Amino acid sequence: MLKSFKMVIWLFTVIVVVISGCSVKELEGDTPPIPIVTVGEENIEVVRASYCWNTGCVDYAGPPEILGGKLPFQVQKGANIKIRFDYEPKPSSISVSRMLDKDQEWVKDELVDDVLTAPIEEGIYYYDFLVYWHSEDGKYSLGDSYYAFVIEVK
Repeated sequence: MLKSFKMVIWLFTVIVVVISGCSVKELEGDTPPIPIVTVGEENIEVVRASYCWNTGCVDYAGPPEILGGKLPFQVQKGANIKIRFDYEPKPSSISVSRMLDKDQEWVKDELVDDVLTAPIEEGIYYYDFLVYWHSEDGKYSLGDSYYAFVIEVK
């Protein structure tokens, strides 16, 4: 009797795991969406970097290398930089870092209601942000992507 009880518990566990795994949906598209990054009404060019998506993982160089040849977008000191995605589902989290060209040191930046505040010190800044999409229950990663852009604070 104990052996058949263990078998029923094992079978139940397998069924729950299979059903749970099947409820995780793939994200649409072959590559992660490109976000819309704006200052006022103007768009800042964004480059997609390394990512993991439905088709697998792709690895690229990071900023500033991936932004080679891109002209920095000029912004005023303290300008609001908005990051948004016209994609469903919306990202689960966005983590942002910036580097002042002359310092070559990455620092975490704060994103509040999808808005960054440009630094008040003049210079060229590289931004790198990592975006995650998770299952509705937060247990599974559906995809992730790095993005980069460059600004010049005047």
